[in-house]
Amino acid sequence: LGASQPPAPQGYELRQNTPNPFSSVTTISYDIPSAMHVRVSVYDVLGREVGVLENALREAGRHSAGFEAPQMPNGIYMCRFEAAGIVKNIRMLLLR
Repeated sequence: LGASQPPAPQGYELRQNTPNPFSSVTTISYDIPSAMHVRVSVYDVLGREVGVLENALREAGRHSAGFEAPQMPNGIYMCRFEAAGIVKNIRMLLLR
């Protein structure tokens, strides 16, 4: 018997980045219940977009994206997840 696929998530979830706080690199994970276009972006506290981690069609399931901030100043950043009209945000802390 082959390995079975895990069931698709039942909803949308943006998980807290790990590690948090982070020093230059962190990972952001999210779940989607069906194939759809997903956009995951990062903003500074002034609302300026500082990075786009995902902007593409993704299959149902759990996905993750890395965020690198080697030249960015310490502070709080917001990660924004958008898919199928759903918007979720998490707060991330960059500390060197």
